[in-house]
Amino acid sequence: MKMNYLMKGMAVMALGLVAVSCNKMDPFNPYAEQEIKQKEFTNNFQTEVLNGKSVDANQTWATTDAEQLSVKSDFAGTLKVYTANPHGEIAASLYTQDIEAGTHSFTVAKPSDEENLYAKLILDDGTIRVSEFTDNAVSFVKSAANTAAYQAARRANRKGVEFPDAPTSYPTTYPQGAEYYAGGYKYFNGGTIYMDETTSNYVEVQGYCDMYVVKNGNGIITPSSKWYVGNIPYGSGKNIRVFICSGVTLDISQNQNIQADVEIYVLSGATLKCSSQLILNSTAKVFVASGGTLNVPSISINADNSGGRYSLFYNQSTTTVSGDITVTNGKAVIINEGTLTAANLNVTGSGMFWNKEGGTTNITNAAKTSGTTTVNSNDAVWINDGQYNTVNYDFTAGSVNVWNNCKLTVYNKFYINLGQNSTSAFKMDGGSSAIIKEFVMAANSRVIMGGNSIIKVTEKTVMNNTAQSFEDAGIIGPTSGNLYAVLQSPKIEKGSNNNSKYVCYNGNVYVATDSHFAQKDEETHNPMYRILGNASIVDGQNNAPYTIRANGNCSDGYRTGGGTPAPAVEPTMYYYYAFEDLGTTDDFDFNDVVIRVSAPVNGKSTVTLMAAGGIYPAVVTYGTGASISNIGEEVHAAFGVSTGNTDEMVNTGGKKKDFVTLGTIDLPANAVMSQLPMGITVTGNNGQITRVECSVANNGKAPLVIAVSGYSSGENAGKWFWPLERTNISSAYTQFGEWGANASTHKDWYKNFTKDKVYKWQ
Repeated sequence: MKMNYLMKGMAVMALGLVAVSCNKMDPFNPYAEQEIKQKEFTNNFQTEVLNGKSVDANQTWATTDAEQLSVKSDFAGTLKVYTANPHGEIAASLYTQDIEAGTHSFTVAKPSDEENLYAKLILDDGTIRVSEFTDNAVSFVKSAANTAAYQAARRANRKGVEFPDAPTSYPTTYPQGAEYYAGGYKYFNGGTIYMDETTSNYVEVQGYCDMYVVKNGNGIITPSSKWYVGNIPYGSGKNIRVFICSGVTLDISQNQNIQADVEIYVLSGATLKCSSQLILNSTAKVFVASGGTLNVPSISINADNSGGRYSLFYNQSTTTVSGDITVTNGKAVIINEGTLTAANLNVTGSGMFWNKEGGTTNITNAAKTSGTTTVNSNDAVWINDGQYNTVNYDFTAGSVNVWNNCKLTVYNKFYINLGQNSTSAFKMDGGSSAIIKEFVMAANSRVIMGGNSIIKVTEKTVMNNTAQSFEDAGIIGPTSGNLYAVLQSPKIEKGSNNNSKYVCYNGNVYVATDSHFAQKDEETHNPMYRILGNASIVDGQNNAPYTIRANGNCSDGYRTGGGTPAPAVEPTMYYYYAFEDLGTTDDFDFNDVVIRVSAPVNGKSTVTLMAAGGIYPAVVTYGTGASISNIGEEVHAAFGVSTGNTDEMVNTGGKKKDFVTLGTIDLPANAVMSQLPMGITVTGNNGQITRVECSVANNGKAPLVIAVSGYSSGENAGKWFWPLERTNISSAYTQFGEWGANASTHKDWYKNFTKDKVYKWQ
């Protein structure tokens, strides 16, 4: 009879939740007291915790589900699994394993209230891939470079763009023998004239000539009724040149239209003034030499599109235009090699803009709160070889000749939308840089970057592409050689239109970011981005394994690990086992012994002692049957307190102690973290021994141990807070009882605690 009881005990110990004691009630049944206490505990549990309801027969007393996952990878690296997008979110890994290329199957314990799972693969060079699981499977596939085979951006790729040269010298005053011009109508067939303050109240010159405007008094020359210079016969190849000499302010407010084949040179110390918009018609040209002054509220530059002729505004000085500068039609051209400031710059039609090397263009007010650069035509040309600063930059429609070859700074938003069928792009020459607050890519947008070029986004990047059929819509680095480009951005978000499209990272480019949207859409599971060629996403905006040296005024460079601090250390995911030791049958605080087990890393987990709310000696164990082994020393001794004294209870509202690492355990790939054979062996009064094990045999019964996952993401990632001493768990967690009676409800009960009724630790 005694042997039968022993065999019964071994079977229950192996398969179920067991409480046994050596007692004197029945010497042939060492489990007699356990059976009595278990019945009392069950009755009290249903009354006081479940509010009179019965335990759900499907209740496992674990807040996790076991998920069988499959990962196919063309890469070796470190694989991590999360319930939240690890790109920038605070997320704790449920599983970590170093893998080789191939297909891998494994089990994770996913919190039951979470729906999504994400995989992150960290390659040996620190770059990462992130994708959402679909049907519990995910693939990381190596892609060849895009067949478009974009090469590194180079100045030689400017297709058909030719800019006129600057004058090599300017005269300072009129030459000897020049005819004085007194005013009124005059037709010239050539020659040289000059005018000054004594010139009559209107100027009307027709026929080609050189005119010098010189000082002969106060230096202010204001034709009061007319300024008309022009009407050169088309095709003559001749023009009228007007030189405004030092000390002179020429006010042409009566007619700000500069006619065809008229060139105006504003020399050092001279000023050209208009009261309203200065208009350069057809083939008109205005040159502002270094030291010259242009005093106009706005400028409009047009051209006639015939015979390759162009209209031109050329600035070599420090020039401020309070309003807009617009360049449009034909070969209307702006060239700046000085400092040019305006409220807005509009490059439309086939207009052309060139900020030369050494030039600085500022499209902004003093506060840097307004000012927009607009490039909105398939034929427009915008090229920056110097310093270009603007509050907003709008590049729409599409052009093959929009280039940043030095440094572009956008104080607010850079918006690019090139249309569904465009093959154009915003191009970054090798060694160039763009500093942008908010970078928005829409429709079929492309940025082609040369080697050692960098885009530094200071706030966020929004990928709002809508062209799924274009594999080259996105960021494209060099597709040959060893040089890389870098896109550095604190966060990269999915735009509102990007619910079924994707952006590509292609070629030699590192996308270094603290936060990136997932590779698959959370609702449609459609791909959100693709990685082609050698492109890589790097976890942390300062962590790209590449250094770009500073390049004079064109680039501040990029240094691995430089700038801002590295991203915060990822929190660890834990699974908590909270025990009752049957010291009493009316205590449901589940804190007599609390341990936590870390999510597996390469098949190993750490077991940590968190709390000891019981007074009896207890040892944490792992395993079942003959394989049971102790983990660490007796729990009170581990905390450095004595047993048998309620004042020595630890981390349940009385004494506070640091958590204690008890040891590590080895786990198979199919281990279920909420069903590990964790247990405690408790020695009670008179040598009574109580055994509590976590086992599937406990399902559907009143529990002596519950397995609770930590928060999988957010500020409490990895944590769980157990009830204070003698606090009913259904009081600390008001949804616990309803969950116990119906396991399909309130699966997130463990996150909703009552303030001041749990042990809230940091």
